[in-house]
Amino acid sequence: MSLEQMEFRLTKWQALVWACLGAAGGQLLSSVADALQPRRQIGLDQYLSWLWVWIIVQTLAVAPAVVLILHRDWRSLPLSLRLRCVFGSIAAAWMALFSFGLRLRSGLDFAEYHVVIPLLILGAVLTWIYIRLRNQLFTAPEAMFP
Repeated sequence: MSLEQMEFRLTKWQALVWACLGAAGGQLLSSVADALQPRRQIGLDQYLSWLWVWIIVQTLAVAPAVVLILHRDWRSLPLSLRLRCVFGSIAAAWMALFSFGLRLRSGLDFAEYHVVIPLLILGAVLTWIYIRLRNQLFTAPEAMFP
């Protein structure tokens, strides 16, 4: 596969990542709204319907990162071209996972904030890794001979 074909396919992956970011953001807003309401029990049918949508969004959000990191053809493309798409995909997956944690906290009696706090720590670690990789890949090396 040529470089131009891979770059064209990368734009399709980026469109999927943007769609997943939007869906995960919507789920996150919905979960935050439920978490801010007074304690109430969510009906099983409401919870299961939301859970199916979450499974679909989570699967679609993880797929681009897995393919762009592990597939043999994509590994030939420099990481600097794939980095934003991969971490956008991971960010969408994290947002969907965080919304799941908030939904558990708002709807079930046994789940308090011990579900949410590790997810916040995971988000901070992923952000730190992204910033470190971006700084390493996108900083221009100093010229030895001006």
